Amino acid sequence: MGSYTKLPDDHPTTISTGRDSKTTGELNDIWISVAHGSEDYSYNYMRKNLYEECLFKCEDERFGLDMDINRYTAAIETFEKIKEEIEMASAKQQQYNN
Repeated sequence: MGSYTKLPDDHPTTISTGRDSKTTGELNDIWISVAHGSEDYSYNYMRKNLYEECLFKCEDERFGLDMDINRYTAAIETFEKIKEEIEMASAKQQQYNN
C-alpha cells in the first residue's frame, strides 16, 4: 500500500476561488496522504522509503536548530540586560566615589 490514496469520486470537494488556469492543472485535489501503522506507534509515522526518512530527519534537524536559535537569542538578551545593569551600577559607583 502506498503513501497516497485517491479520494472516491463521490467525495465532496471544495472549490477554490483563488486559482487560475495554470494552478488548477498543477495542484492536487484527488490524492491524500495516509498514515499507515498501528496505535502501538503512538502517532509516529512509519517511514516508507529512504526519501521520506531523509525528509523527516531534515525536518527534525531544522526544528532542533530553530529551538537552539530561540534559546541562544533569549540568553543573549538576558546577558545584554545584565551588562546594562552592571554598567549603570558601575556609573553610579563612580559618581558616589567622586
